[in-house]
Amino acid sequence: MIKKAYHYLYFRTYQVVFKSNKTSTESASVSILSLSFLINVISIYFLFNRSFNTVAFYIFCTIGLGLAIMNLVYFNDIRHKEIIFEFKDLKISMLSKYLIDYYPYLSFLILLICLKASYTTIFYYLGILAVIKLAELFWET
Repeated sequence: MIKKAYHYLYFRTYQVVFKSNKTSTESASVSILSLSFLINVISIYFLFNRSFNTVAFYIFCTIGLGLAIMNLVYFNDIRHKEIIFEFKDLKISMLSKYLIDYYPYLSFLILLICLKASYTTIFYYLGILAVIKLAELFWET
């Protein structure tokens, strides 16, 4: 079940990236998911620790980079085609689609919160997201 959910996350990321990047959609989608993995692992570290120069920090960074690289290798061309074919005709609620589409943004927001960033920084980040989404909305119409 987790594998299928992760494949659907890749499929939705692929569909979102395909709207703007038609030349290297597969690699861009995998790169976004890999970067999200790294951000999530670093967020988990900063949730429990605050120091940068410890062995645990470097271990967590190594684990995050390892997961990101394994993710890049996991989504090869054959698996990509299987996933696209599997979810091509699947219908899902609009709320679920939005939650899945905002996963990378939420990952970075959680990282900012775990880093105990100031409210100003978080509001700037949310403002930049709002501007990007408004530009995307006007771009489509």
